Amino acid sequence: MISKQVLFYSVTYDDLVQITVKLCEKLYESMERVLLLCEDPDEQQIKVLNSKMWTFSKLSYIPHGSRFSMPITDAMYARIWISAEIEFINKPTCLLVYNGKASLPNSIQSFDKIIDIFDKNQIGLARNRAICYKTLEFDNQVVWFHNKTNNGWSKENELM
Repeated sequence: MISKQVLFYSVTYDDLVQITVKLCEKLYESMERVLLLCEDPDEQQIKVLNSKMWTFSKLSYIPHGSRFSMPITDAMYARIWISAEIEFINKPTCLLVYNGKASLPNSIQSFDKIIDIFDKNQIGLARNRAICYKTLEFDNQVVWFHNKTNNGWSKENELM
């Protein structure tokens, strides 16, 4: 059985979009199929992330899709799909939670990898999500916490 992995990234609010898009680029390059889950009910976050993926690099953009950028019938061709709800239309194996809410639906058990990036001022909500991941009994779950510092990233084995 493939072990499931949960990674947490703690960043400043100002770095959220930039680091999320950089993670999407790395996931795209590694051939991952990703659902980028935004919590925003008015979907403004989706529009911001969509725009940033078009302009992230001077040489190219990060291929992706959302209900705002392509017909839903073409979504299966998008390796990265941005949505405000859990959707499996692009057959994702990785869930990237963008500054999410306290809990997530049980359907997240379908993912092999979860990357949870959050504003470091919202650590309480991230702790609640960590509890949620554990209660869903991910097989061989590994939880890592990455904290952005002035000197790079520190890696801890639990949320502090």
